[in-house]
Amino acid sequence: MARPIDYTPEPPVVEAAQTDLDETLRALHDSGVLRLIRGLTDNRDGVAAVAVDQMNSESGRRLLGNGLLVGKTLANVDPEALSAVLDGASQGIEEAAKTREQPTLGVWGLFKFALSSDVRRGLVLVLTVLAAIGRGSRSS
Repeated sequence: MARPIDYTPEPPVVEAAQTDLDETLRALHDSGVLRLIRGLTDNRDGVAAVAVDQMNSESGRRLLGNGLLVGKTLANVDPEALSAVLDGASQGIEEAAKTREQPTLGVWGLFKFALSSDVRRGLVLVLTVLAAIGRGSRSS
């Protein structure tokens, strides 16, 4: 006759999960997000009514449609290419802010500035985007 196996499975480790949950709840509470979620759930009927009213308005429909178009457009853009362009734009904005303190350029200064390879590269970028926008507006 077979003897019973003396085996007791170990209980799953829940202490680490409980610690993670406690830390997450503490962070949500400290940042005010937990209070926001609680307020939204307590007033869900009112929040839903306001959201539906806003989405039924002309501006709400436009917002939703435009948001979908932006999402569709961004879905077709290579993230690395977009990152490179946005990084350049960010740097340009920072540099432009610094130039507010500098005296304006004269005609000769503007000419020398336009000879910069970075300026020419930026102009090509902007003109390429404008040409694509023009082609797109012609076909629509």
